[in-house]
Amino acid sequence: MFKADMSINVYEDQETGEAVITLGQRFDATVIRDFIEAFSRFEQDRDFLINLKDVEGFGFSSLTLLLLLSSYLVRDKSRIYVTRCNHNAVSKAVRFPLFKALFKI
Repeated sequence: MFKADMSINVYEDQETGEAVITLGQRFDATVIRDFIEAFSRFEQDRDFLINLKDVEGFGFSSLTLLLLLSSYLVRDKSRIYVTRCNHNAVSKAVRFPLFKALFKI
């Protein structure tokens, strides 16, 4: 397991081969370098699972980070799955039509 910092944990799921990124309380511009470092450790044709279980807020900077990941990946070979959107702010944000069109929730 790779820890970019205390707010991001990264590992490869041995069963599915997915790259799993679990975020801490923050998923905004303050973690941009750590998030890029985390996803760039993996091949561009891999599926990613983004676990938001501890994220306390989700806004346009969060969407921007997911778009950075999306632009890194190979189209038609990779998927981004966003899971465990427990907090109200996160749940409301992922209902944006653009978000639903780009990411599997």
